[in-house]
Amino acid sequence: MSSAKIVPPPAANLDDVNAVAEAVFFLAKELRVLTDRVYALEQVLESRGVSPASAVASFTPNEAQAAELEAMRSRLIDGVLRSLKAPLPGD
Repeated sequence: MSSAKIVPPPAANLDDVNAVAEAVFFLAKELRVLTDRVYALEQVLESRGVSPASAVASFTPNEAQAAELEAMRSRLIDGVLRSLKAPLPGD
């Protein structure tokens, strides 16, 4: 048997819990929007004879698309950090 001690995490204060809840709700809203958009795109593609699964699997972004994806990732991360009231990168 291991002799390692289990140390409980410190009690979170209500502000921390509220900030995490805000971040979870922010991510849930983002996920809902993305899920709806992906579903709509899949339906449009299928109606035009394109297999979304194979099209996405073979997609490689060009330089401009990669930059746009990175900007989108940054906005999402900034939104989560704002919800957590954490410092944003560069602050």
